[in-house]
Amino acid sequence: MRQPIARTTLAALAAAFILVYAMTLLAVRLDDEDVIAPAPAEAASPAAAATPPPAYDPENPRQITLAVLDFSEGMHAPGIGRAVGDMLIGALADDPIIRIFERARLDEILQEQRRANPSDNDGNTIRAAREAGVQFVLTGKVSEFGINENGVLIPGKGTVTQYKARTTLDLRLISVADAAIISTWTTTGSETSYNLGVNILGIPNFSFSGRQFEESLLGKSTRQAVTSAADMIRRDARAQAIQEHAARTPLAGKVADVDGKDLVLNIGSLAGMEIGWSVDILRVHKQVRDPDTGELLMEKRARIATAFVYSVEEKYSRAQVLMIEPGEQIVTGDMVEVQKTEAAPDGQ
Repeated sequence: MRQPIARTTLAALAAAFILVYAMTLLAVRLDDEDVIAPAPAEAASPAAAATPPPAYDPENPRQITLAVLDFSEGMHAPGIGRAVGDMLIGALADDPIIRIFERARLDEILQEQRRANPSDNDGNTIRAAREAGVQFVLTGKVSEFGINENGVLIPGKGTVTQYKARTTLDLRLISVADAAIISTWTTTGSETSYNLGVNILGIPNFSFSGRQFEESLLGKSTRQAVTSAADMIRRDARAQAIQEHAARTPLAGKVADVDGKDLVLNIGSLAGMEIGWSVDILRVHKQVRDPDTGELLMEKRARIATAFVYSVEEKYSRAQVLMIEPGEQIVTGDMVEVQKTEAAPDGQ
């Protein structure tokens, strides 16, 4: 009786092994197909769809209106220039500080400008951006986009093929106010693999907007370059927006702390304060009110001191008193107005 039982047990184990092996092959095949085939579009959740984008406030110096143009692509894969622009828009879309101007609308305005001035490409772009109310324009080119193949000697395994994808972007950020180039950058992304798998540029009807590109070597290297570019855009465009806002808006605040001749002011770099500026310390000596309603109509202020700004943080700055009127004493809450002219303490 033991012999038939043993044979039955072995047969059952063999059948179970074959079944597990077949299921594993099926799972691998399905996984491969899932990587190659485009992913179905995901429906937005009701909560996400109901959340409106942050409101745009032109008086907020930290908000930026940005237009991203298609990148020139030279002899590289046709369509990569627009794809990079789309990826940058996506990378910046969730930033509450940046408002992306609709590219299709800017293209319409740009076409009108080109019909009127067919030979002035740069001027047409700036004029179109001004008409659209855009603060900054981002342009650039894809200067490198490809895969290099090299043989690499690995001890114990011999020579294997290494595939290295590189994407390099050259970018320019332009201020529409004066058509000045604020910043230029070059960002590079790279991704290496020893198993290329699918030659993405050889697939018919290839799309740069699909999941297949995102998961490819070139897709990953492009994403790295775009992410670096987005970080630089946030940094430099915000700084320029603050500077332009400060130039046209009186910069004022209050004294937050007094320690002898050393002052802490509640105005920092986010408001546009800069090292080297001088400030007036003011005090209200008279208020004028409406005799019927009691509404405050105006305040008459007198300068009691001046100070030199020597240190600036995001939300505050520090200043040294240069001059104080006889009989006056600076106290917390005194008003501050920035002169935006450089002054130096005595002895410097």
